[in-house]
Amino acid sequence: MFATNTGMASILFYAAAWLYLLAGIKHLSGFRGLWIIPAIIALVLHGNFLFITIDKAQLQNLAWSNLFSVTVWLAGMVVTSLSSMKKVQNLALLIFPLAVLAILMQYWWPGKVMVNTGANLALLIHIVLSIIAMAASLIALAQALLLAGQNYLLHRQVNFRWLMLLPPVDAMESLLFNLITMGFILLTCTLISALWLLQDIGWTYLLPKAILSLSAWVVFGALLIGRYKLGWRGKIAVRCTLIGFLILVLVYLGTGILSKI
Repeated sequence: MFATNTGMASILFYAAAWLYLLAGIKHLSGFRGLWIIPAIIALVLHGNFLFITIDKAQLQNLAWSNLFSVTVWLAGMVVTSLSSMKKVQNLALLIFPLAVLAILMQYWWPGKVMVNTGANLALLIHIVLSIIAMAASLIALAQALLLAGQNYLLHRQVNFRWLMLLPPVDAMESLLFNLITMGFILLTCTLISALWLLQDIGWTYLLPKAILSLSAWVVFGALLIGRYKLGWRGKIAVRCTLIGFLILVLVYLGTGILSKI
């Protein structure tokens, strides 16, 4: 019951933070900055909810819904921590609704993949790196979607107030590729840590995830090369970011192999 109440409370505070942020974007000065308070409360409650649902005595429930919720929570933590940067604030408009969805998915599809991460250091490091890499990719995806919306409105000369609050397109693209670079580095570290796991997991279980992870790595790597060698930007950047993220989602859906360890 306590876990249920904590999860629902975090949803309410995420909603409040999103509404306050939206009100501030609409130039209602009385609401500016107020979103940070319910956002922090929501993140604290969400973190507590994750602890309750994941940690079970000496085992951890690493069902895909739990891992996805942790990933979104971490992305929310990063975006909220960098809230002083105006070009990052808008990302919360996409991250917070996704956090609500992630919590609801934990209710709807709780899953049960029990793993003793404390007994396997290589596995623990791999999981932590994977979650951080996924969170960075999620933030990059949110930025890509904002950039796509900005380009859409600019090309059609739509006078939308939210558009005026966004940084110039060049700055938006620069932030996007900085996020992709960070995610690419973290994904590289994740793939290296996966090699460490080979002594515990045979290729039979690791190969499908390895192929998908390597595919995402190739997509993001190709995008970065295309950016700096061929000047790729705009729609190509958005599409590649979306494709890379969707591949990583497929990797997360295969976390059932962890139960084989």
